[in-house]
Amino acid sequence: MYDVVTPSKARRRRHTLKMYIGHGAALWGELMMIFRVDKKDYCGSTALEIVRALESDSSEYPHRDRPVRKFLKWSLQALSKQIPPRDMHLSKRMKDEELALSYLCLRDEYGAGQLLIDRTDSDKKEVGRPSSREN
Repeated sequence: MYDVVTPSKARRRRHTLKMYIGHGAALWGELMMIFRVDKKDYCGSTALEIVRALESDSSEYPHRDRPVRKFLKWSLQALSKQIPPRDMHLSKRMKDEELALSYLCLRDEYGAGQLLIDRTDSDKKEVGRPSSREN
């Protein structure tokens, strides 16, 4: 069962997910994140794992195994037609895991992917809105 969250609630959910990832693994059970893009699922226990999988799967990206911020900047530029420039800032204060999670939530919010959270102790939860291909 999926719980659909509206785009306005997705912004609040980013903070909640950061808290769960940072502090709640024991409270939340085993956490599995799934990011769906073009009918392909990228799975990981952290957002950073998923972003690294996206990086390795991007044939056009020229800088493999470099800092994750470099890939995020490149990817956001590639998505500039879908994501407004005002939302593309990469904060230098954020840790890589927080930045990766914000990136996935941002892509979900603007329909450039779909972020799902799966917990072994309960049903799946969907973050953001469903992508357009499911409508």
